[in-house]
Amino acid sequence: MNVIHLPIKRLIFFITLLSLGNIIPVKAQFSIPPSRISTPYGKVNIPGVYSPRIYSFNGASPVSGKYDFTIVLLNDSSFTTKTKIKIDLEKNHCDLNWKSKGIQHTITPKETKEIYRTTFDNRRITGIPLDTCWAFLIDSGKIRTYSITSDFNSPTICYIQSGKNGKLLALTPDNLRPLIGDNPAVLKLVDKNKLLKAIKDYNNR
Repeated sequence: MNVIHLPIKRLIFFITLLSLGNIIPVKAQFSIPPSRISTPYGKVNIPGVYSPRIYSFNGASPVSGKYDFTIVLLNDSSFTTKTKIKIDLEKNHCDLNWKSKGIQHTITPKETKEIYRTTFDNRRITGIPLDTCWAFLIDSGKIRTYSITSDFNSPTICYIQSGKNGKLLALTPDNLRPLIGDNPAVLKLVDKNKLLKAIKDYNNR
């Protein structure tokens, strides 16, 4: 898959600059409170409010839940371990790290073919390895959205894609505008930096 992306720290900082200047954790511009949400893996029960984030910038990294991840290495061998995705904004990098029998282990995206976890109802959530992170498909609409964590109830959306065969792009206004085309109402949302709301409205048209 062809990928165009920015380093994680630069991407998050870029989107932050387009906000109102508040350096605090910022949720997306819309919230949907259904008891079930549609995902590429079927409908998923989500307690509370579904609140995707574009970024979280308060000196701390976006938070990833801890799960039993199956890690598929480049030689096709695989193993499963309970861990969470560590997002290091200083190093512009994500990795998995855990301790076993007193030994610290670290796996980076470039060392894997994929990682995945299985939900309580046996649905597989797969992370595509990029240079600096894994990308998890969250929404499979006309414009697909990808999170750098596998958490459906609070994903951190950093990448977008036009259909199944488009390039994976960093979520920025400049990358989003060409995918929307001549759609004044949606473009107006992009100009206001309401990127996830723009994607939602575009996908629903």
